[in-house]
Amino acid sequence: MARIDILNEVAYDILSKCDGSTNVSDIIKQIQEEYDAEYDVIEKDVIEYLMKTSIIGYIEGIELQELKDQKIDVSSFGVISKADCDNVLNGKGIIGTSENPLSAPMKVLIEFTKNCNLRCVHCFAEAECKVTEQGYLEGELNTEQWYKVIDNIYDAGVFDIFVSGGEALLRSDIFDILEYINSKGFGFCLLTNATLITDEVAKKLKSLNCYKVEANMDGYDEKTYDMFRGVKGAFADTVRGIKACIDNDLPIRCNVTMTKLNIGWLKEIADTAYSLGVREVCCVPLEQGGRADSNWERLHIEDEAAAQEYYKEVDAYTKEKYGDKLMFIVPLDHHRSNVLNDIHNVAKRWDPNKLMPSCGAGKYHCSVNSYGEVILCPTADDTIKFEPNGLLEYSLLDIWQNAQTFKDIRNSMDEKCMGCENLFCERGCPLTMYRKYGKVYLEDRKECPTKA
Repeated sequence: MARIDILNEVAYDILSKCDGSTNVSDIIKQIQEEYDAEYDVIEKDVIEYLMKTSIIGYIEGIELQELKDQKIDVSSFGVISKADCDNVLNGKGIIGTSENPLSAPMKVLIEFTKNCNLRCVHCFAEAECKVTEQGYLEGELNTEQWYKVIDNIYDAGVFDIFVSGGEALLRSDIFDILEYINSKGFGFCLLTNATLITDEVAKKLKSLNCYKVEANMDGYDEKTYDMFRGVKGAFADTVRGIKACIDNDLPIRCNVTMTKLNIGWLKEIADTAYSLGVREVCCVPLEQGGRADSNWERLHIEDEAAAQEYYKEVDAYTKEKYGDKLMFIVPLDHHRSNVLNDIHNVAKRWDPNKLMPSCGAGKYHCSVNSYGEVILCPTADDTIKFEPNGLLEYSLLDIWQNAQTFKDIRNSMDEKCMGCENLFCERGCPLTMYRKYGKVYLEDRKECPTKA
């Protein structure tokens, strides 16, 4: 995915029609008529969307027509009710905030270990590099404990799981865990450095319903990449992993962490990624945590204005050279307005106020660390505390709905935040707020820096 802060109206339109009175076939026809698109495309997208959100589920041995004949009541799935959908479609607020809270996170990112085989200069997890028999570190959850945590997440009604580390593929039991995730009906996205992905691993991942791999491309050759990733030979291993995914039709996106070290390489990175067969690259901001925090002066881009000018240059370069064959996303404000315009052309009832928060942590997603504890996001780790937080003892639903910190985060945005195009406002990131003020919610906040 590129940016997910734009609320997909079509998705909510689909869910709003799932009230138990209309079968899927009629919903497809309604969506097709409303958005004036090809029926075959709408049919495929609606069925896939409902399956991916576990509303229909992965049902083996059932014909497509039988799925289309089903009547679905979305309210029975707990996370998003029909009323939620109607509120969003009618422009009544930002999803996941105190006005429109979700009863459970839509997705959960799980850090299965803080062990890693690379020593990246920017690692916000400050991952360790240790050779252990089991691949993970002392004190981290074992296989059976992870099964219990996954049960907890499943029971909460979560839609999606992101698998992360450190490097999750270091765990000797990772495929047992992924098989268990798959058995619960989850698909998953794997966040990885790709160095451990072989042809065999790519085939296993695909068979276990890995729908996407997110790897890295922080440099464009052996010298630049290995310097950034801290281990000689990392570039060659990453390239092998990327090619294995592509050869096995496993969708892959490459992320580029933006720093002083590599901002000048973006054109070369685009060319390298395209030559490997990658068709989606996203430049992501440097997160101030772990080794990135200790290396902040060395890595942080201070002249944002100059960076924005260069991003525009790179944006023009990739569009002219590759057109729509390569999605190369740089952190420009104007990307949001472009996306809004594109959506407006498709969804004729689009209201620009229907936005997800620029940061969804605590609003529609959260993370779980390698000890089975709920955390806000990997960058925050234990900076922002939750009590209780252990998923071996407590319900994810209870933590999500009742932890005061989560409530404060959802109260941190107001009406002025709706439709805002300021991607860098401190209110958008609870961690930024916490580091500056020592809390995630300020009742006596200053005037909005964007709107009067």
